[in-house]
Amino acid sequence: PYPNAGKPTAESPSTPGTNGGTKTSGDGSVTSSLKLTQSQIKDKFKSRGFDDATSHLWSAIAMQESSGRTGAHNDGTNTADQP
Repeated sequence: PYPNAGKPTAESPSTPGTNGGTKTSGDGSVTSSLKLTQSQIKDKFKSRGFDDATSHLWSAIAMQESSGRTGAHNDGTNTADQP
């Protein structure tokens, strides 16, 4: 039932609340966000065990989805996201 069982997974490229990482205010809203390059994102995937082609693919998707902003989030309820 879990197609990625036993396969490497990517971790968040930054640790919340650390130097340059995503920070939140008391209400949970994002107050700042680190912006990564595609190369930085690709390197993070490779460091987690993904091969070069897969790392390139997922880093390209990440750039299209968030432009490299680690705190990017779509909170629109019309896209099934929950606030």
